[in-house]
Amino acid sequence: MNEASPDEVEAALRRAMDGGDDSLVEFFATLLRGHVVILARPGRKKRPAEPPIVLQFFTIDGEDHIPIYTSPAKVAATRAAHPGMIDGSPLMTIDPRGLFSMTWGRHFILNPHSDDSVDFPPGQIDRLMDAVDGTFTMMRVGSADDVPPSVVEKITRWLDQVPGVRAAHLGWRYYPSQGRKTIMVVILDDPGDLPAATLDFPPGSALEQAVQIEILAPGPDGMNLLEDVPPFYVRP
Repeated sequence: MNEASPDEVEAALRRAMDGGDDSLVEFFATLLRGHVVILARPGRKKRPAEPPIVLQFFTIDGEDHIPIYTSPAKVAATRAAHPGMIDGSPLMTIDPRGLFSMTWGRHFILNPHSDDSVDFPPGQIDRLMDAVDGTFTMMRVGSADDVPPSVVEKITRWLDQVPGVRAAHLGWRYYPSQGRKTIMVVILDDPGDLPAATLDFPPGSALEQAVQIEILAPGPDGMNLLEDVPPFYVRP
């Protein structure tokens, strides 16, 4: 596998910022073929011949972020934004996969203080690695803000007629192999008492023909894929 240069990584990053989720996966695959630059601080008990291995963190809104950079040149933006803050912090160029494997679930920020800065909330790096490696389950979800209000109104009227519905969330999920798909998670008073077929749009109805939405219910463990998306429907 050819090693990706900083120029290649940054070109893929620009495409990701202009594109969608597929471009983000492409960028991350390119990043994993290259190197990242990190800020380090000397370990308290390190020997003179040992490199500094303790990561430098930024605290943003009370949460620790690990800053990483696509090239040493990108660190200049941080130095300009916060003069003196990282003076004395050695730069280290390391393998990104090794770094991410050692820092599972942490919050990363790529190229902080630059125009091409990207925030990776906890868990997203891990899902991106799974996507690149083909071991991916589900990558991202979000609010379906592009569903027309008229469609939302029709769905609301339909939900009013379905017994046992407590609330519903409308959003999307993204799989690298399938792209983005609109989904609706319906919260039921008692899932065991309602046949799954009841949650299908009426066959042949205008709603079924006009809306390509997959309807889901929380799993047996109560997991709701859209738990972070406010419900659009709540039965009084």
